[in-house]
Amino acid sequence: MSQDLKIYVAQVNPTVGDLDGNLKKIADGWRSAKQEGADLLMTTEFSLTGYPLEDLVEIKDFLELCEEKIEDLCTLTKNDGPGLLVGAPYFEGYDENDRPVIYNAVYLIENGAVKNIIKKTHLPNYGVFDEKRNFKANDIEDVKPVEFRGHKLGVLICEDTWYSDVSKKLADEGAEILLSLNASPYEGYEKFERRVRDVAGARAKET
Repeated sequence: MSQDLKIYVAQVNPTVGDLDGNLKKIADGWRSAKQEGADLLMTTEFSLTGYPLEDLVEIKDFLELCEEKIEDLCTLTKNDGPGLLVGAPYFEGYDENDRPVIYNAVYLIENGAVKNIIKKTHLPNYGVFDEKRNFKANDIEDVKPVEFRGHKLGVLICEDTWYSDVSKKLADEGAEILLSLNASPYEGYEKFERRVRDVAGARAKET
């Protein structure tokens, strides 16, 4: 890398549907990151909305409120301080059947603006996960790193970390580091080791 990049991680434990409360947690984390001299604050998957959202995410008023909160976060970063990686739905419009086209996404926010929107490629549909019902999957061909302060960041959204194709595409496109934003239910302390060894560790070795 051409220079140091200080990343501050905020595991904010959001509440489903509490946009104001979740926004405050993110903003508090951003201020702490700023005090620590961080370049970037990384939050969790759907940190703005909580997770899982189920059909709440298809309510138009809720999507509009999410967009308003993203604007509030843009305002927060307007003058100086770290950039933000924030998990939130991205509403693209309606399809030919008048169904909303929504992505599980991560927003890169810096200097008062949304610089990039990363979309989730692999949608889990097992156990407590039901993402194919509400979200559209990103095309693997559209996967690429995001530029941030002279670096190329490979951003993965939860399930994308469990497969090798997304991280490989990011690495092939020049990513210098892989950042994984996750939201997962508690499954016991042994899963942490599995994530480090079999998931994050495997992706790091492959790339």
